[in-house]
Amino acid sequence: MDLKMFPFDSIHCQLVFESYSFNTDEVKFTFARRYGFYLFQSYFPTSLTVISSWVGFFFDIR
Repeated sequence: MDLKMFPFDSIHCQLVFESYSFNTDEVKFTFARRYGFYLFQSYFPTSLTVISSWVGFFFDIR
């Protein structure tokens, strides 16, 4: 598995069916993830948490 582009990748699968009495049939599938889910459920909350943790560094100790 190549996860370099996860979750923004897509997978192409090709199936070829043959039998003795029929011609070849081909089926092509393309699986693609909806990246909006990952942006709003993972990246956005994580970014907000990191940015809010940096706020403490800008306050004076006294």
